[in-house]
Amino acid sequence: MKEFHSNYNKKLYYFSVLTSIILMSAGLVAGNPQMANPGIGYAMHAALILVLSLCLLLYPKFESRGFRILTIIAASAYFYVLFFLYPETWSTFIFLCLIPAGSILFFDQKLFYFSLILNGILIFLTFNYISIIDNGVRFSHIEVDLIGNSVNFIGSQIIIFLSTI
Repeated sequence: MKEFHSNYNKKLYYFSVLTSIILMSAGLVAGNPQMANPGIGYAMHAALILVLSLCLLLYPKFESRGFRILTIIAASAYFYVLFFLYPETWSTFIFLCLIPAGSILFFDQKLFYFSLILNGILIFLTFNYISIIDNGVRFSHIEVDLIGNSVNFIGSQIIIFLSTI
């Protein structure tokens, strides 16, 4: 990205990335219910913060398509892990809906379609898990109106798609 060649844009990028890393880290330690009994989920949460942080910090040095794909996969994994670790938090579903919007920031149309398709497959699997296996035990707020939540998800993906054309 040619935008990174100006010092102002580099400073703005790194400021935004460091702010995001601080917020992700705060979510790991500030009032986290998993801290009382840290297990594999807490370790995955921490590991994904590290991986995503490294991807974001190293991106200006490695501006390849493969690195952008790795960053989107890491971000998707991070948001899906948050969704499954903290089912009582409704905002994690909103983050899932916004995953393809992150790829827009890379100005890569193929990456956008990749993230849109990947997110569609993952949410399909997630909703099937909620309806067949979970039966509303952990995700009652989604299972109560699975059709409505599916429509909302599809609508959000259409809105993000339309914002790119």
